[in-house]
Amino acid sequence: MLIIEKSEVANWLLLSYKSEQKQVKDKLDLFERKYNQSFLIFEMNIRNAEKEDFEKWDDYIEWKAYQQSLSKLNQNIREIEKGRFKVA
Repeated sequence: MLIIEKSEVANWLLLSYKSEQKQVKDKLDLFERKYNQSFLIFEMNIRNAEKEDFEKWDDYIEWKAYQQSLSKLNQNIREIEKGRFKVA
């Protein structure tokens, strides 16, 4: 029988989440460079625009999804670092 320590699982999960976190941050950086502004400013501008720009709305939806993804990844990383997880 193979025995795996909880700390080994935590390390593996952290590596996996941090790798994904880096990829998501890279995508977010691309959007910030493309529009030369933060997500919050972009969101405010697109919502207040007089004329709808479908390309910008597509980017907004994708950008927002990456923002939410990063938030969830950061939350998971904090939980693992604090040891607040169970191995089933």
